[in-house]
Amino acid sequence: MNHFHLNYVSAACSPFKSFLKRDYLKGWQVAIILLVLNAMMLFPLSLQIGQLKYVNLEDYAPQSSQLIDGQLINELQKQTNETTTAPTAFELTREKGKANIRLTDQSFELSESKGGKVAGKWLNPVDWTTINQPQQLKQLVTENWLAQNRIPIALSLLMNISILTGVSLLLVWLGTTVFLYLTKFSKMFSITTWREAWHVSLNWLFLPTAFAMIIGFITKNPGSMLTFHGFLYVGMILWSYWKTHLNDAYAKRVMNQMD
Repeated sequence: MNHFHLNYVSAACSPFKSFLKRDYLKGWQVAIILLVLNAMMLFPLSLQIGQLKYVNLEDYAPQSSQLIDGQLINELQKQTNETTTAPTAFELTREKGKANIRLTDQSFELSESKGGKVAGKWLNPVDWTTINQPQQLKQLVTENWLAQNRIPIALSLLMNISILTGVSLLLVWLGTTVFLYLTKFSKMFSITTWREAWHVSLNWLFLPTAFAMIIGFITKNPGSMLTFHGFLYVGMILWSYWKTHLNDAYAKRVMNQMD
């Protein structure tokens, strides 16, 4: 049985093998490895998203959230009649173009001109007389909406981040592959085919991705994780080049001397 995943890890953890073992994977195996590498990048971030406590309302309702301003707060205060308790029933609406906002004593609804919507019910009674700043009302809407839609919001964030990390991995892999393929025109280097080039660049991806995953657990920041991943990948390239010079004869001679 061909344990290609074990062969991959074995090759990827050595600067010599990552260069010398460059013709052992099939196309579907490469696809699986890329998916696993992307999953490794996502793993620490998915745990963070699962504990999501806050989202930015402007990201989901950029137009209608702008309608929550001082004027809307003044109208809200008038409807509460400046009492210490919320009225038994009220409805406040405001619109600009096709974007609109609707608040009642029971629910809220922010609608975008392109069809997006942030809506839900107030989970607890609200003392509207304490809401005297636009940011307070935005936070109230955000907390109640997130509490009622945590799973779809988390899945949406995870999908967006998976696309970001997946595209990043593909660009790094393909960019390095092109660079390695161009070395075929020099007699100093041993890579001669496109297949060999993408094998080597794929081998180089494992260790930086594994360390980036650990960094993701520590920083819990996708931007920091991708930045560290880039630096680590460059370090892996330099380490392998220093050990092998991308030349079969040189790499084997060094390995023999080490033995």
